[in-house]
Amino acid sequence: MLKVIYTETGQYLEITAETVQTWMTVQRNLAHHVGREFYAESCRASLLMPREADCMVLLDRLCSDETSGVAEWAIADSNSIEVTLIGYWTVSVQAKLNLNDTEEGVVVLDMHDYGAEQLLSLWNAAQVSPAFLSSKRR
Repeated sequence: MLKVIYTETGQYLEITAETVQTWMTVQRNLAHHVGREFYAESCRASLLMPREADCMVLLDRLCSDETSGVAEWAIADSNSIEVTLIGYWTVSVQAKLNLNDTEEGVVVLDMHDYGAEQLLSLWNAAQVSPAFLSSKRR
């Protein structure tokens, strides 16, 4: 499973061995025990990745695999591509609210290990690429 974690300070990716259903069950039970509500809904999430040939070839492979969780990718600008992922937006909150109003939460995706590891590797490489980082600041 791949988790895309959204916080006030940015996005983070993490791989876990749990299935999406197991992870959501644990989170729902934890939220219940501490008096919070747990919400989940299907969603599409986007990540910016560097516009590099190796990245695009891998993403083409992942997009052609219906079980990868990668829906599509498109060129965003001269340095970046936008990768669209299919998963579940999850959030644990104190009171009921509109899920679209929350900026912090976790998108969880059922991905096979190979796809998740490759996507995480691309993401990590992008986070230290000076050209990519400077294009994100514009």
